[in-house]
Amino acid sequence: MEEIIKGMWRFDAGLNNFKLYAEMMPYIEQKYEQERCRAFCIQGTERFDETQIAETPKSIEGESLTEPLCKNAPYANQIIEQYGLFHTRLMNRPPRTCYDYHTDPSVNRWAVHIPILTNDSVFVVVDGVAGQMPDDGCIYFLDTYRYHTVLNGHKTEDRWHIVAKMHGVHQWMEQWCK
Repeated sequence: MEEIIKGMWRFDAGLNNFKLYAEMMPYIEQKYEQERCRAFCIQGTERFDETQIAETPKSIEGESLTEPLCKNAPYANQIIEQYGLFHTRLMNRPPRTCYDYHTDPSVNRWAVHIPILTNDSVFVVVDGVAGQMPDDGCIYFLDTYRYHTVLNGHKTEDRWHIVAKMHGVHQWMEQWCK
């Protein structure tokens, strides 16, 4: 575990980004290219299946989002289960766009990012300092209590990340960030 910039840490998990992208591609084509969704859940509840993937709800009638929705993505589901991820979304940042500069007040301070397709013109800014999350097989942890944003300055290429919350992340971060 290493700190990239203040509030952003990298864990070398040895993930296969190409395999993740290949598994997610049918969902990307369905939800983004057909419906122009920029973020959608890849976990839901037992009552929902992959045909009901929707733009990022916080919960469904108070239930946490833990059931895999992408049944044809065994590698992604394995990673989700292995790392105890929940409220997992596939998120897009189109070329020449950025999020607003914000904080995410939540019980779960740390957001887990798994870049699956990105480029050298994508920057994460945390408390005014820029860093990058390359698609290098690592899992990135972002302190969402700090002001942050993501910008994609590329002219034509999208950025795709899996973004989630993680059970036990506070213990990980306390242990590794000392």
